[in-house]
Amino acid sequence: RFDWKARAGLRFRIQKQETSQTEPVLLATVDKPEYLDEAIDYGRTYRYTIQAFLGEAVSDLSEPVTITPDKVPSSCAAK
Repeated sequence: RFDWKARAGLRFRIQKQETSQTEPVLLATVDKPEYLDEAIDYGRTYRYTIQAFLGEAVSDLSEPVTITPDKVPSSCAAK
């Protein structure tokens, strides 16, 4: 799950890229600045970008965010 700050009224395109892919793919279009990606595998690395739009006006892509989900948050893992 991730969220971001945004002005009210905008819509967002979320793109996802796995390490095996050469280009990102459109994952979802949402009306709120939040998204839960339930199509993940633990231990795999994913890269996400977000683009805001309103009608024909489109923002630049966000800086990419790379994550590798794990089953146990690292702050809770045994050391």
